[in-house]
Amino acid sequence: MAEKHVFSELVRNDSDLQDLLAYALYKRKKHKLAVALVAENLDGAQIKQRLDTFRENVLSNEEELNSFRDVAASLVQDFVNDANKIIQKNFDEYRAGELAKIDQEAKKLQGIWLKKVKQQIIKDRVDYVMDALKMLATFLVKKFAIISIGILLTMIAIYWLADDQTKDDFVDSAIQKIGTSLKSKN
Repeated sequence: MAEKHVFSELVRNDSDLQDLLAYALYKRKKHKLAVALVAENLDGAQIKQRLDTFRENVLSNEEELNSFRDVAASLVQDFVNDANKIIQKNFDEYRAGELAKIDQEAKKLQGIWLKKVKQQIIKDRVDYVMDALKMLATFLVKKFAIISIGILLTMIAIYWLADDQTKDDFVDSAIQKIGTSLKSKN
């Protein structure tokens, strides 16, 4: 029977940011375990055995795999929600400014058609801005995913080539930066 790998279990598509993030969360948890075991003054063989047991437990427990997927999904959803809040806030500010301009223009107009013109102007501008914001949001999400995938793949490549201490430092630093970046979007 072929050996199962955590990466293959968590990452169903290497261009899926959420799957890659789930794997990074697994690696972070494994790293924290390794640091704790070193702090307990265990020897290298004991640490390797405990890390192998951790890996096997994760692989044999679908709930554990799903917990990494769920946390990754939550982080991605939080990012999308934060992006939507920013877009909505900017849209509301823009809309308020445009409505003020429209009101000024409408006051200059005279006659029966005033109300219809105002409604059409508002509708056209709102439709235009909404379309532009939707395109921007789609673009930003795609760019974020592409950049994040590139960063994660680079991190994985560097991780595989580095010595153990560098791996530990690298994973902790990367996870902290991702968490800080996602939280700063709030």
